[in-house]
Amino acid sequence: GNVSITDFVRFHVKTSGRIRLNIEDIFDFTTTKDMEAKGLVTGKICLESNLTAIDTINEHLFEKLNLITNLEMSNVSFSSKAYPYAEMSHLKAAIKSNNDEYLIDTCQCNYFGSQLSIKGKLSNILRYAMTKNQTLQGELSVKSSCIDYTKIMESASKDSSLFILPFVYNVKVLFEAECFKYKKIQLQNIRAQLLYDSNGIKVENLSCFAFNGRINGDVSISQMRNKTFELKTKGTTTNIHVDKIFTAMNNFNQKTLLDKNLKGLITSDFTLTAELNNDFSIKTKTLLMECSAVIMNGRLLSFEPMKKLSKFVDIAELDDVSFSTLKNSFVIKDEKISIPQMEIKSSALSLQMSGTHLFSNNFEYNVQVYLSELLAKKHKNKHPDEYFGEVVDDGSVQTRLPLKIIGTPTEMKISYDTKTAKENVKET
Repeated sequence: GNVSITDFVRFHVKTSGRIRLNIEDIFDFTTTKDMEAKGLVTGKICLESNLTAIDTINEHLFEKLNLITNLEMSNVSFSSKAYPYAEMSHLKAAIKSNNDEYLIDTCQCNYFGSQLSIKGKLSNILRYAMTKNQTLQGELSVKSSCIDYTKIMESASKDSSLFILPFVYNVKVLFEAECFKYKKIQLQNIRAQLLYDSNGIKVENLSCFAFNGRINGDVSISQMRNKTFELKTKGTTTNIHVDKIFTAMNNFNQKTLLDKNLKGLITSDFTLTAELNNDFSIKTKTLLMECSAVIMNGRLLSFEPMKKLSKFVDIAELDDVSFSTLKNSFVIKDEKISIPQMEIKSSALSLQMSGTHLFSNNFEYNVQVYLSELLAKKHKNKHPDEYFGEVVDDGSVQTRLPLKIIGTPTEMKISYDTKTAKENVKET
């Protein structure tokens, strides 16, 4: 290229021409020693400054440089010992810059098997790469084929050190992906706005298809001083298949109510907060979830607590109980699921139910069966009094037979609920 020097007191220098260099050579001049990069940069460059102003490389240097480029990057790869999950390869891009602001016309790269397409603007790159305590800033549009987050986490686990979110970014991203996978969880047609800054990661206006339905909501993840994470979510689900949720979540680590026992579509509003371990597993003691749900076309299949009722209620349909609509709210707190009283009108019989289910798989359900239905169906030749003792008529239009189901999946006991029976009489 060309070089011109004017003003021999201040040594004003201007260079212009073409550039062709290997990226790994650039990193010899940076303070980022844990990052490796390979690839080729070619294009036009124009640099103008006073030589007396660049005797020291610091954050103020780039305020004194007038740098204009029109570059192309090819076959570029980045990797970092500190952040193995930030690895990229087969990158090619067309980038224009003015001083320390870079306009990305096109950028294609491979990210753990996913093809990323990136457009937008980044700034402060040179300060970030060549000086300390600088923040990389930008606004980007990112599109992806399919991201397998399991592979990303596996790469991070190769290093025994903790997973640390680097807080040197202030980047807004409009994100779209065809799919996202993490273990058994799969999301499709994802759209969201991401903000990554010193406070953590915020995902706003998330919209995706999952479990054969739709999810909308907001998510935030922040890292705490002990290197664990705080998760906050708020959203809605529409026509989610309940059995697929249980499958993806490994039945929430319990063995009582399984994916094979459930069918139906859930529409709900929910909030969830939890503390996550450094490997992103949930600390169940910190889990707090509140959910208001409507289940349509539900079925309860071979559910042992329900089948145990056949000892007293001889109904073949108890092995496959279906209901058209079920509304209720529930809370998960202190490793316990609390279910307020709800009325279930099913194919087998109508009943009222409430209870608690601990993560340890101990449970207590309170069930009230309408006695008139039992007698009408003639489930047993014997009268209910022969099973439970004297059944007290509470004076209501429909006498209810209160039962308790207490125990674990392997050992459970069904008995007459005397306390509830007395309360029913008091209410009348």
